[in-house]
Amino acid sequence: MPCVVCKKPVPPRFKYCPRHRRFGTLAADNQSIAEICKAMIASWDEKADAHRCKYCGRLLNETDPARDDYATFDHWIPVKSPLVMCCRRCNSMKNALTGPEFLKILPALDDWWAKGIPFPRDIVAFECWDWKRLLLSAPLPPRKVAPFEARVKKYTDCVICDGALYPKSRYCARCRKFITEQRDNAEKAKAMIESWDKARKGFACRITNQLVEENNLRSPWYGNFDHVDPKKPKRQFVCAWANRMKGNMTRTKFKKVVRALADHIRTGAPVDR
Repeated sequence: MPCVVCKKPVPPRFKYCPRHRRFGTLAADNQSIAEICKAMIASWDEKADAHRCKYCGRLLNETDPARDDYATFDHWIPVKSPLVMCCRRCNSMKNALTGPEFLKILPALDDWWAKGIPFPRDIVAFECWDWKRLLLSAPLPPRKVAPFEARVKKYTDCVICDGALYPKSRYCARCRKFITEQRDNAEKAKAMIESWDKARKGFACRITNQLVEENNLRSPWYGNFDHVDPKKPKRQFVCAWANRMKGNMTRTKFKKVVRALADHIRTGAPVDR
């Protein structure tokens, strides 16, 4: 009996060839053998003698986990069936999005960057956004004023949005909560100044240009600080879902990847590794 995936010879009493038996180790414990089998069959390209990524169409690498085209299994709908095979990069970028949401967001992002077509805030419902990760296990403890906030005599308005100053601070209460709870406050302040949209009286995500959510930690639109280049201190103020999608890519690389994926979604154009 041949391998149920690639139709190649198998050892006696086995269902899979040695190559495909190994794929079981790539899946999590809660993923059934039947689901893994279906995902392998669906992604198999007989002519190329390899598996293709469900999202970008690239041939998957099966030996080097360090590569971004390494084969992984992903839930088309998070936490639910079915499984699909995809590259490590697409798996990471998709994160808590559903498959249809991921394939819808990418072309919209590219349209905004390349053509200036506004990114629609309600483009997807973020139906599987993983709230549990964002829940705080305990209330934040009372914080001390950051050391560099002490000398504020020369400030009369918030240095970011011109709002009324919080006592003993150079920021208003609205801005202060984002930049004085962790380190790198100076870089965060610069990011917020760049993001401030005076006309809309809010902070525009530097990736989508939509206003970020400032109060609801559970929202996919909640404001996050992202490293423009992971190896450098400069930050940009973005929404949570875009921050996760960008991951550890530089801003330039992220735009190139999104462009390639968007072209593939629209026309089937191959993605160049």
